[in-house]
Amino acid sequence: MVKKASAPAAAPAEQVLGAPAQPQAEQQPAEQQPAERAAPEEPAPVLAVAAAVESESAAAPADQVLVKARVLVACAHGQPDDVVELSADLAKTLVDVVDTDPAAVKYAESLK
Repeated sequence: MVKKASAPAAAPAEQVLGAPAQPQAEQQPAEQQPAERAAPEEPAPVLAVAAAVESESAAAPADQVLVKARVLVACAHGQPDDVVELSADLAKTLVDVVDTDPAAVKYAESLK
């Protein structure tokens, strides 16, 4: 009696068709899987300053000295040539944004 070679056991249909037998995520090593998103970065320093400026300009405490300033560039405090009142400490930090010189304030007031 001659034995016939038996056909190899049928492979699962997924492997025959070339599709992976396991989901894609399970086949990848852990280091190749996409990492979880990192926590958002802190706001840029400019944005942090802008937030502080907005909160301080909303209401200055009674113990702070307010000064009049001419707005030089469009910003959260106003448009160019507006005259605004800011705390003296804040005005010192906004050197390129506002001008506290009395002559500059007087000139801006004369434009209105």
